[in-house]
Amino acid sequence: MKKSITYREGQKLNNYIVNYFITNGYFIAGVPASGDKPATPGRWTEKTPTKLVANMKNIDKQWAKIYEEYTSLRDDLQLDHCATDEKTKVILMNDDGKTRKFTVEGEKALKKAIKELDATSVEIHVRITTEGIDYLTEDEREVFNGILIPEFKLAEAD
Repeated sequence: MKKSITYREGQKLNNYIVNYFITNGYFIAGVPASGDKPATPGRWTEKTPTKLVANMKNIDKQWAKIYEEYTSLRDDLQLDHCATDEKTKVILMNDDGKTRKFTVEGEKALKKAIKELDATSVEIHVRITTEGIDYLTEDEREVFNGILIPEFKLAEAD
C-alpha cells in the first residue's frame, strides 16, 4: 500500500527515523572532521533490529531515492533563478566558486518555488507494524502515523 506525503513531511519522517536509530542504540552517528581530527563515519550497532526498526530501514531506503529526486529538482530551481552574465548567460558564482549568486528578485522567486516544491506530494510504500510501538513518543507516533504504525486520527488543535 502507498501513502502520499509531501517532501517536507518525508524529510521530517526521515529525521525522526534517524533519531530513533541513534537514541535507541541501533546506530552510532559519525563525527565530522574538526581541526586535525578526520571525520568518522556512522555505523550500525550489533543490536538486533525489531520489526519496527526493519520497517524503518526500508522506509529510509525508499526516502533516500525520493530525496535524490528532490535534490535534483531543487538544483534545477536554483539554476532557473540564479544570476547570469547578461551577455554570455554564464552563471555568476560567489567568491568561493561553489555557490551561485542571486539577484533579490531571483532569490525571492527561488524561495517561493522551493516552498511549492516542499509541499509537493510523493508516494511512499507504507510498512505498518504493531510490534514494538508501545514505547514511541507522542511526536514519533504522529510522524509515523499510517506509514510505520497503524493509522489513527490525530487530535485536532484548538
